[in-house]
Formats: sequence, structure tokens, C-alpha cells
Amino acid sequence: MNMRSVHITAPFLWKGLLYLTVLFSVPGFAAAQTHDCGLSFSTEKSRYSVVYGEPTRIDLANGTASAARWEISPASGADKSSGEGNTTGDITFSKPGTYKVTFYGQGDATHPAHKAEAEVTVHAVGMKFHTGRAQLSGKIVQGASLDGITLSIPVEIASYTKEPVRFGPFTTETSGIRGITVSFTKEVMLRPGEHTLVFSLSGTAAHSGRAQIGFFNPAGEGYFYNFQITEN
Repeated sequence: MNMRSVHITAPFLWKGLLYLTVLFSVPGFAAAQTHDCGLSFSTEKSRYSVVYGEPTRIDLANGTASAARWEISPASGADKSSGEGNTTGDITFSKPGTYKVTFYGQGDATHPAHKAEAEVTVHAVGMKFHTGRAQLSGKIVQGASLDGITLSIPVEIASYTKEPVRFGPFTTETSGIRGITVSFTKEVMLRPGEHTLVFSLSGTAAHSGRAQIGFFNPAGEGYFYNFQITEN
């Protein structure tokens, strides 16, 4: 068997050693492997809307880097003002206003700490529609007139100033099934506490199946009532 010898020239060997030396001596190389300080992150939403006294939570978006800590400004008005990790957990704001939630990453000498912010608008008025306790006054059949059919829904009112809250007039249409209009034709002043609102249904259901009615409070939170339309 013929044996061949391979000769490595000194310059090539020297360059290789130089490359290895540079690779393992770059400042911050190990930190980049173990910390998220060089990676960006963001909150799931940039703006949140909530009613005072109702819990909410602010989270970082899935798939982004981890945050080391977070804080709320102004601190007064929130039941907790700072913490650690990628979520605030449930937070309750006792005062209406605008708050800023800031998440901070882990910084070091070569990577400045990244941060992400979200704005929270806390409303002074709240309306909670208890659709699970809603009641229709009669059966809804496809092709039949809905005149005289009503929907009664308990509504819970919250008011930071304790002043009455104005509601109505209100009109919407069902989703899922065409042809049904839901109306509240008058204007009422509702004091804090629970009330029952009676909505009128009109029109004719185009076909049988499940329909849905949506109600939204001043903070934009939706409450939905689902009901069945029968064939006969």
C-alpha cells in the first residue's frame, strides 16, 4: 500500500489557529447563546381596553423572546405595579385612565435591554350582559314573523362616579341566520346595579339553524347570545 504524506504549510496552520482563537474569544459570544437580550419581543396587542374593577392581563406574544421584568405606569390605580416574566397575570385597575405596561428584556455590556410597551385604557363605565340568563318570549320558526317576540337580558351596570349610565336606542341584526332584527327603541338611564333589558325581535328567519346576537359594552367587550331557529 502506498502511503502519502500530507504537509500543512505554516501559514495555513497559523490562519486556522487564528480563526479558532477569534471564534472562542469574541466578547459576549456565550451570553448570546444563553440570554435573550439581543432578541426583540412584543406584547400580544399594543392597546387594551377594560372597565375599571374588571381583571385583565397583558402577555408577550407567543414565539418572542422572554422578558426579565415588567412594570405599570402610573403605579397608583393598579392592584400590582411590577413583576417578572412574560405575563402580568390578572391585574385589576381601580381608577379610570390610561396606563402603560412596559416589559424589559435582559441587557448586558454589548446588548442594550429591549423593551415592549402596551397601552391600557380603563373606562369609568361598564355594562355586563348576562347572556347565559337571557330568555326568549317564544319559539322562533323559519319563515314565520317574529313580531311580538322579545329577548330579556339581565345587565349589570358599573359606574365609577356612581352616576346613571345612558343606554339606547339600540339596533342590530343576528349573525348566522339572515332576516332578524333586534331593537331597543327607547333611551333609558340605568343606575349602578342589575337591570333587565327587553329587546324586540322583528323580521323573518330565512331558514332554520343557530343564530347569534352580539352586545358590546363601552370598552368594546362583546357578549353573545345563541339561540335555535326551528323548521316548524
